[in-house]
Amino acid sequence: MAENEQGLVIAAVCRALAEGASARAETIVQRDYPFAPAPVTARRFRPTAYTKAFIRDGFIDRYSGARLVFPPVVTVHTSASSEGAGSWAK
Repeated sequence: MAENEQGLVIAAVCRALAEGASARAETIVQRDYPFAPAPVTARRFRPTAYTKAFIRDGFIDRYSGARLVFPPVVTVHTSASSEGAGSWAK
């Protein structure tokens, strides 16, 4: 859909909403401006790539600022634990 067509659809929806015809606005959106989700692409990283990222970021989550535990440490701890995977989380 061209950018101009998108604008026309949005204008038609706004007119319908301004007139109080929310059902008609919904029909216009569903018919002329359907939702098309972006395809999900799984990303696989090699251990060296994510190790470099952890080191680069100083083991700090770039979004929340929380300190991170390096995943191989969790794996080693889990396998060494006598009670299995859930023992460290208690």
